[in-house]
Amino acid sequence: MEARIEDTVRDLRDRIDPRVVAPGHCTGWRAMAALAGAALAGQPSVAVMLDVDHFKKVNDTHGHQAGDHVLREIVKRISGQIRTSDVAARYGGEEFAVLMPATRGVEAHKLAERIRNAVSATPMEVTSGQALTVTVSIGIAEIIPPRSATDHTALGEGLLSAADVALYQAKADGRDRVKVAG
Repeated sequence: MEARIEDTVRDLRDRIDPRVVAPGHCTGWRAMAALAGAALAGQPSVAVMLDVDHFKKVNDTHGHQAGDHVLREIVKRISGQIRTSDVAARYGGEEFAVLMPATRGVEAHKLAERIRNAVSATPMEVTSGQALTVTVSIGIAEIIPPRSATDHTALGEGLLSAADVALYQAKADGRDRVKVAG
């Protein structure tokens, strides 16, 4: 069983940016290990995909240093909401992923709303004396893998893909919202 998890980790560790979202939380490749472990145990897992709304405008208007500051602040706000059992990582650009092993979609939706509110509740300082209210769009997908599942790579890719589709639906529906796949 341990070898199957290690194979899955090896296959997927490069799919999520290995930078850690917050000290004390796991890197992206460990997210896939958590998914593999949940798959082996037949437990539900949830992927939450977040994208910063209109992030290009932040960089274009205030510069890349301001954009980097916004991303670091979002990281703090995400990490302030997730559980120690959750795994969060920067997925790329202004997109983040949170994997919640042994979790149902209803719980994940509550977490996603807390994250969304935490990000937008307090403006973020981008330059001396200038602050912006930043919002995020969020997509959620749940999987309950069969105990007999062996292709954890496909499970992980399918879960992230479903969450990504829900994320883009949230953006299409007006941004600053949470959408659940399916």
